[in-house]
Amino acid sequence: MKKLSDYIVDNIENIIDYDVDAIVFEENGEECQNLQKRGLIVEHNVYKPFGNTTLSYRIDKEDGSPGHQTHIHVYSKSGQLYAMNIDGTTHDGSKAQLSKKAQKILLDLGFNVPKDGILEWLKMDNRMLLLD
Repeated sequence: MKKLSDYIVDNIENIIDYDVDAIVFEENGEECQNLQKRGLIVEHNVYKPFGNTTLSYRIDKEDGSPGHQTHIHVYSKSGQLYAMNIDGTTHDGSKAQLSKKAQKILLDLGFNVPKDGILEWLKMDNRMLLLD
């Protein structure tokens, strides 16, 4: 089976009219560098170990869009556990109870962590909530 990167490099003339926002390679950066030389816009994200746990993470830098902050995605082997903005707020509607170990790792990575370790998200549809 042919790798996606090989297909793109071999068929660059046929796909040059398409707008490619991002291609993510988890194996290594070699394919990424080859595609960048060919003129494609490529984002290379590396999934790193989350401390000395079995989890991994990826940090996405802010892109200048309104409300878009640098944020982290934390994964287990079964998928994403949560995503959190650099200021400690939830990202993409994630909810999580962060362990003390996770809080320390996030702080070491430069993220603010909620004091109670809870990532919360509540969507309200134009209603006023009065607390007594």
